[in-house]
Amino acid sequence: MNQNTTAENSTATDLLEEDNPLTEGYNKPEKKTRNILFVLAALLLLLGILMAMQQNGVARIVSMAIYIGVAFVFFLLALLIKTKS
Repeated sequence: MNQNTTAENSTATDLLEEDNPLTEGYNKPEKKTRNILFVLAALLLLLGILMAMQQNGVARIVSMAIYIGVAFVFFLLALLIKTKS
């Protein structure tokens, strides 16, 4: 009976520790943070362009440049997240 429980426990841990190439090198909080930063960058870019289109002349160019710059910062932050291993 002791051998059966050991085999069941090793099988359960093997399934939980399965290697996933998409998540390799990241733990869950870092992956979640990275995804959130990518989503924020996309939303800022989209909303920024929509808000800039309501402006006229030079104000449109300046506000679009600011929104693109801020979205680019969030995009770079998402790219810089790495594991500390």
